[in-house]
Amino acid sequence: MQRRAFRVSGFFMLLLLVAIAVASTWYVIMQARLGEPSTRVLWVVVGASLVCVIGLTGFAVVNPNEAWVVQFFGRYIGSLTRSGFYWTVPLTARRRVSLRVRNFETSRLKVSDVDGNPVEIAAVVVWRVV
Repeated sequence: MQRRAFRVSGFFMLLLLVAIAVASTWYVIMQARLGEPSTRVLWVVVGASLVCVIGLTGFAVVNPNEAWVVQFFGRYIGSLTRSGFYWTVPLTARRRVSLRVRNFETSRLKVSDVDGNPVEIAAVVVWRVV
C-alpha cells in the first residue's frame, strides 16, 4: 500500500540550514571577540556542522511524471509523488520511479491459422506505473 512520505518544502529547510550555519559562525566570532575560547565553542561548531551535513542528505527533487520511493534502512517509509523540491527524512535511500506512459510494440509475425491460411499478427502494449 502506498503512503505519503514525510516531506517539507526544500526551500524552507535550505533557509533553515543556512540560518543554522550563519548563527553558529556568528557565535564563534562573538566568542573570539570576547577572548573566551572554550570547549563550548568547539561543541557548537561540531554540532552545527553535523546538523547541516546530515540535513543536506534529505533534499530531493521530484520531476513531473516521476516519483521517489523513500526507504529508511530498508523499511518503506512512503512515496513522494508530487513534483517539486522537498526535504524528507535524512539518511534515507530514495529510488526514482517513472510514472510516464510507455509503449512496447512487437514486430509483425506471420503465422498460420487452423486452415493453413497465413495471418500477420502484431501487438502494442501500453502500460504505466500507478
